[in-house]
Amino acid sequence: GWAHECLDDRIALRRARKNGKSGSGDGQNDAPPPPTIVVTANLAVDFRAPFREGSEAVVRVYHDGTEGRKIYFSAVLESLDGRVVFAEAKSLFVRVRLESVMGKKEKKGVEEDMKKEKQ
Repeated sequence: GWAHECLDDRIALRRARKNGKSGSGDGQNDAPPPPTIVVTANLAVDFRAPFREGSEAVVRVYHDGTEGRKIYFSAVLESLDGRVVFAEAKSLFVRVRLESVMGKKEKKGVEEDMKKEKQ
């Protein structure tokens, strides 16, 4: 899934840095990939039954697929026994370059946070 892709990218970058390279190590693109984040592009919720105060429920989330930068999920909010569906949702998330959605100051702060996570 997309989470594995993000993790694989980070692992490959760490290995390249350990080996004294700044990028993929294949000689074609030794620059590190630009920082990206995943943003919500679309979220549609269909409410099926009332969810009363004090009720308990289970949320089931499904990764429906990834096509390039697009990541598709669906979800169901249902009763513990699965007999009542309270809501169903479909969503589209898109991976975008950090610089396209943030100003320079915000971008710098996020990049610093990402560096701290890697240490």
